Amino acid sequence: TPPRPLAPSRPDTEEPSLLSPLSPERLQAMKRGTLIHRLLEALPKYPPEKQKSVAEKIITRSAPDLPETEKTEIIAKLLGIISKPDFSSLFSSASLAEVPVSGIVNDRIVTGQIDRMVVQKDEVIIVDYKSNRKIPTSPKETPEAYLRQMSAYASLLRKIYPEKTVRCLLLWTEAPLLTDITPFI
Repeated sequence: TPPRPLAPSRPDTEEPSLLSPLSPERLQAMKRGTLIHRLLEALPKYPPEKQKSVAEKIITRSAPDLPETEKTEIIAKLLGIISKPDFSSLFSSASLAEVPVSGIVNDRIVTGQIDRMVVQKDEVIIVDYKSNRKIPTSPKETPEAYLRQMSAYASLLRKIYPEKTVRCLLLWTEAPLLTDITPFI
């Protein structure tokens, strides 16, 4: 039988949601999440002194109706994440953003996009951003959909980098908090 397709960004398991899928609040949260992803992709490419003005331009173009207070809050939060010493390797010039991956894992075709990836001497670090979500109190409480998504990505990367350890992290942008879920996948 041919492999069954799987796109980890649209997993078999439903993503947790506190809001109705068609509610204005949910649609607004999805727009905010998309904007945060776009900013975290773009801003690390610029020197720190230009990041704020680049963020303002991206928001003005992508979300012109966003209230000024929310715009200011998003920019401050993301600049804080990018400049946080604990996250420095994730947003360094050696890191990659929006990395497409595809392959076969357990007789399933997997296609997806890794939000951030860093290839180091002995390990590959992959990061998925989670915004506007209820943050689990511990890594073992991570929703199944996220574990499956990262497990699929890790399986693909182990085939590409068999000599390296693959670490899987979730970056909860609202906290900001970095959670290592590697032991749970």
